[in-house]
Order: sequence, then structure tokens, then C-alpha cells
Amino acid sequence: MKPVMRNLPPKFVWISLGVEGGINESNLNAYLLAPYQSSDFICLDAGTLFAGLQVAANNGCFHDIPMQDQPDQCVESVVLKSHVKAYLISHSFLDHLHGLVSVSPNDTPKPIIGLPETIDGIRDSIFNWVSWPNMGNEGKNPVGQYQYQRLSEGRRTPIENTSMHVEALSLAHSNSADSAAFLIDHDGHYVLYMGDTGPDEVEQRTTTEDLWKRIAPLIRENRLHMITIEASFVDSHPEELLFGHLTPKWILKSFRKLALMVEPNQPQQALAGLKVVIAHIKPCLLASKPDNTRQIIEQQLASHNDLGIHFILVSQGTRLEF
Repeated sequence: MKPVMRNLPPKFVWISLGVEGGINESNLNAYLLAPYQSSDFICLDAGTLFAGLQVAANNGCFHDIPMQDQPDQCVESVVLKSHVKAYLISHSFLDHLHGLVSVSPNDTPKPIIGLPETIDGIRDSIFNWVSWPNMGNEGKNPVGQYQYQRLSEGRRTPIENTSMHVEALSLAHSNSADSAAFLIDHDGHYVLYMGDTGPDEVEQRTTTEDLWKRIAPLIRENRLHMITIEASFVDSHPEELLFGHLTPKWILKSFRKLALMVEPNQPQQALAGLKVVIAHIKPCLLASKPDNTRQIIEQQLASHNDLGIHFILVSQGTRLEF
């Protein structure tokens, strides 16, 4: 089925600072989100930060940031210090934190938000005076640059210094760790950002199914503007080596379940035109093969897409309004 466009006026601005799952440390998962016509951003994961801000600035993504009163500052520094209001971290693995840690000595005070397991992991394993100075507000000799905020799963919570709210739900990221999905809302409209996760059938849990139950009414009411989901590997990747990640075939299998929840009588039309950003693609490192993983994943998503979903494979430094 050919994707169609849903008739939704833009409610959000989305800027990609990093889009891959490895191994390039200057292009790891990180995205800015703000209400439409606002520059009060939250940062969803922060694997790459300043390098991504530089790419985004060079691409004109911050054309609406006023610079007249700060002529001695570069735009990426102004965005980091004044316009990124909070970090929402899906889990405490380094590829989702690398950029945040690196910029922390030059950042301004703001909250780090996540589920309790994630916040505890950052406090105990990152900002602890062993891996890095303790830039948080808990633990040994805290500098207090960042304020930890633990979310209660399923509870809508305001995001400080923005007009947005967040609701976090757990995702299964292999049998040794959980990740989080963040459901962000502004003015009655929603965006869903999903951290790393494996298929329910492989993880033998129902975290994605439970998440679909939560968002199905929002899709039915035409209030969910976009979903971000990972596609780490191509379809031929061995199932036993997914390690809590997804492939195109697993993504479509999961979305078919969501479509049935949204419109049981017309599942083929239920998700038509829904914008889905694909994140966390891992490059192929085999010397015998060209690294065309991104192209293959795009082709496989298209070939499996019998629901008319509008899949978007963004590059670093892309600005979307939706």
C-alpha cells in the first residue's frame, strides 16, 4: 500500500542530532523536540550532542534562534545552554549518554529525566567521580549541574520550563535491561519516542503490546503526530543475536497488531499516513560488504509495508515540522 499523508497541522518541531546505533560516536541517537513555533527543546537521548548541534546549525535548523544579543556565541552553544531545557534518557547505555557526558562541564543546570532504573544507572555508573565527575545532584560530592527526576511509569508529568508533558512506559531491551518509551504531549497532541527494544515474541514480554494499547486511542482520534522506533538490523540478522533490537519484518509485524487495536474492522487503513521515524540503524562493519544497511532497511520496510505507514529515515541535522 502506498503511504498517504495524514491531514494534521504541525504541532511539533523535531531536529535530529544523531541517528545511528553505532559505531560513529559523532552520530549516535539524539533528537530535539519542541512545540511548533517554539525553541524550548527537550533532548530525547543524548548519544551525540555538540557534534550534532554543529551539523544541525550548519544545515540551518536553528534559523529561528535569536542571536542579536549574543554576538560572541555560536548558535550551537546558545541552543545547548539556553534552549535545551531537559534531557529525557531512555536507558543508561553509553550510546545514549555519550554526548551528554561530554558537554556536561560546559552545560547549564537542567533536569535529567527517566525511569528510576535509568536515573540510578547514570548516578551510580557515570556521574560518580570514577567514570566522570559527579555532575548530578545525588551521590558522592555532587556538583549539582543536573537534577535527577525519576518518572513514575504511566503517570503524566510536566517537563520543567516547557509547555510539554511526558509519560514513560517500560520497554524490554534484552533480558538484562529495560529501556523506556516517552509519550510527549502538548496542547492535546502527541509524539511517541521509543528507546531500544526487542520484539515481544523474542523478549517474551508484552511491553510493546502494552504501549500500543496506550496509544491506539490517540491514533484513532488523529492526535498522535509521529512515532520514533529503532531498526538496528536488516531482516537477515539472526534472531538469537538481536540483543533487544528490531528489524524491518519485526517492526511491521508489531505495527499490524497496533492496526488491529486502532481499527479492528479495517486494520489495513488504520495506520495509513502515520509518520514513523526510523532510528538507531547499526552500520555493517564487514570488509567484504559495502555499508548499505540503511538502504537495505529502507527497501525492506517498503516491501513489508502493507499498512500505508509513512516511514522516514532521517539523516543527522534534519529538521521536521509535523
